[in-house]
Order: sequence, then structure tokens, then C-alpha cells
Amino acid sequence: MRKLKTLDDDGKALSQQLFDSMFADMDLSLREMGAGDVGVSKRVRAMAEAFMGRLESYVYAIDNNDKKSFSAALNRNLFRGNETIDPLANGLVDYLFALVKEIDNLPAEQVLVGKLDIK
Repeated sequence: MRKLKTLDDDGKALSQQLFDSMFADMDLSLREMGAGDVGVSKRVRAMAEAFMGRLESYVYAIDNNDKKSFSAALNRNLFRGNETIDPLANGLVDYLFALVKEIDNLPAEQVLVGKLDIK
């Protein structure tokens, strides 16, 4: 989504479609699990807020080349504060920064058609 936001109107539209599709699917999944209308809207809103908070945290760390902040966000959100896991020390942060660099270097046309040939 970070890359899509940089690709003019087409990228922004695709980013919004991706977001809308993710949360429509979450809505459907919650309903299939038996959640009622009121419960679904509250849960989806909470999930959307959590997602946007995480996205903002990750994008900020990436854009500022702040590996410590990125590691802390991953530990908090992905590893749920498990002190035995250190995303910075185990190489995850470096791997993800390298992946971001690959994505950043992809031509817009490739991204917009979903050709993410990353090695």
C-alpha cells in the first residue's frame, strides 16, 4: 500500500480497492462465524483502525530508515511483545527493509498489474 500511494491516481485507487476488499472479506468472515450486524461493524471498525495504525507505524519507520522503531512495531504487533524474539537481531528487519527496497524499485506498470517479481 505504501508503494501504491506513490503511483498517482491509479495507485491510490488500487490501494483503496485493496483496503476495501480486505475489510469486506473480514466483514463476511465475521458474519460466517456468527457475529451479528452490530458486532460485525464494531469489530471491522476496530480491525481497520488497528490496521491503519500498524501501517502508519511501519511506513513511518521505513520512510525514516528507523530500524529500531520498525523492530519495536513488529515485536508489538506481530510477535505480541514476546521478549524472546528480536526482529532486529534475527535479521527480519533487514530482510523487510531489503524487500521494501525491491518493491520501491519496481516500475509502476508492473505494480499496477500485480507483477511483483521479487527475488
